[in-house]
Amino acid sequence: MNLKNKKVTIYGAGKSGISALRLLTEQGAICSMVSRDWSNLSEIKTMVSQDSCFDDQDDEIFTNSDLIILSPGISLENPNLQKAIKKKVPIISEIELAFQFVTCPVVGVTGTNGKTTTISFLREILNKTELKVFTGGNIGIPFCDAITSNTKWDLILLELSSFQLETIVNFRPHIAMLLNISHNHGERYSSLLDYTKAKFNIMKNMKDNDYFFYPSADPSFDTLVKESKGTPQLTSVDYSDIDEIKATLLKSYNLDKFKLIGAHNILNLYSVHLILETLEIDPKFIQLGIDSFSGVSHRLEYVGSNLNFKIYNDAKSTNLMATISALKSFSPQKINILILGGQKRGREDSVLSQVEFLKKYCSEIILIGETTDFLAGELSTHIKLKKAYTLENAGDYVRSGLSEGKVDTLIFSPGFPSFDQFNNYEERGNKFKSIIANL
Repeated sequence: MNLKNKKVTIYGAGKSGISALRLLTEQGAICSMVSRDWSNLSEIKTMVSQDSCFDDQDDEIFTNSDLIILSPGISLENPNLQKAIKKKVPIISEIELAFQFVTCPVVGVTGTNGKTTTISFLREILNKTELKVFTGGNIGIPFCDAITSNTKWDLILLELSSFQLETIVNFRPHIAMLLNISHNHGERYSSLLDYTKAKFNIMKNMKDNDYFFYPSADPSFDTLVKESKGTPQLTSVDYSDIDEIKATLLKSYNLDKFKLIGAHNILNLYSVHLILETLEIDPKFIQLGIDSFSGVSHRLEYVGSNLNFKIYNDAKSTNLMATISALKSFSPQKINILILGGQKRGREDSVLSQVEFLKKYCSEIILIGETTDFLAGELSTHIKLKKAYTLENAGDYVRSGLSEGKVDTLIFSPGFPSFDQFNNYEERGNKFKSIIANL
């Protein structure tokens, strides 16, 4: 891709936007930055002048561009982008931009839940080999950083969100894995099918010598595979029988030192196994990783405290199925208290379909976030509730109430996005841990 003297507009001044700006500047592009948030302005001004920074009300910036780099949090339905689309201005993601400069194989992992754990587990294992491996994407490190580092990578590992996959053009992983699909991002997609199609974009450019793994749970997935232009070698993975999967893993590995709790982490390990087997990684490195990997921050992370019960931080849970998976890691015969809630999505906020499950696994639910009153309306006749609204209030309730009674486990698995009260799930999880540390 020749970017020299091309007029490129970067929409969104977050991590991925700044990383794209750095790469574009190196390539000689004439860059403009558009954003509502200029908290990173000092860094941006090391690459472009203040005169090249605009708010998102100036639609001429978009229509006069040769190329637009779109941050994942911004929808293509944005009116300024729609005007650019009518003018046939190309719109791509930072993922697509970086891919134009990649010379090594790419492994891409997507899905609703388990992406970060799977990618982090792969990184843990591959870092024990002699391969130089870049890990990035939706996990928090922009893909463009791989290019501007001027490192000769042997392999790229990418966690990929549906948002990042919406605007790919030529992006092509050598190995791609779709872990699962469940209702998510109702604020962005009008239906589960639209969301699923965005995920399946991961395979659209794959060739005969590439590999695509996807779950066999939904017959519609086979239809989407057939409709895709991609022609990779296909593996439909049956994740339904956890005992059989564990037995398969035990044929190759010792799981005595496996530290991650819950059946869903056995499934994540199986996904890791399938990818590394395809890469022909020596099983001895996989075993070393199994023995050493302690999980991902904010994903069922054990939190030490002075209280007389166990506490887990699952702040990365931003959809109901992630919360369901977390709760399955605990015994329904125990007294489990769940902290639930966050930002309303506008669609698919209801938890009524899982009321019986929640009743089985939760003795009480503490509600936080802007979903508090909505969820209370759905659950108040089914489960004991406490309307806390904020994590601080939840902490006060834990201190004054739960610590006096018999409790086995407190689980913070909010099941909703964090943006009503926090900048991201990491900030939400760190806030929870700081509150617990002071109880």
